Amino acid sequence: MFNVSTRMILPVAAFLLGLLVASNVGCSRHRPESKMFEPDVSPSVSFASHKVRGPAIRKLESDEDLSETIGQADGALIVDFYADWCGPCKRQSAELESLKDDLADSGTTVIKVNADHFPALKEKYEVAGLPTLLLIRDGVIADRSVGLTGEDRLKTWLN
Repeated sequence: MFNVSTRMILPVAAFLLGLLVASNVGCSRHRPESKMFEPDVSPSVSFASHKVRGPAIRKLESDEDLSETIGQADGALIVDFYADWCGPCKRQSAELESLKDDLADSGTTVIKVNADHFPALKEKYEVAGLPTLLLIRDGVIADRSVGLTGEDRLKTWLN
């Protein structure tokens, strides 16, 4: 039924197909991380012991930190729900990083929340897509943006 060359080709093809499936080649979710759009983020710290003041961009350390940060914040907060595998999230991080001076001038703090690490927060704040930005003023969500948010809209949030 099969000749000798076909018997040799089929196992090799099956092996290569297995490697392709196992490594998820072509799936943007599993590509190696590029540091090109990684923001300059201050080290993770617990926010519970002090008032939060801008112009920092910080990564969230625990679920409790977000509630405490919102309750203790002086000025506005932008909560950025993102994922490491999300291309638009990386572009959003670059947008926020480019507005660092404007954030400083307005006293706004950006809190980055990895949606994969904090699924309970993702559910609590009804995050359906990534990136999602929440503008919080006086402990209340004043505005929400799902998807890549442009510089113009971000600047209106800072005023």
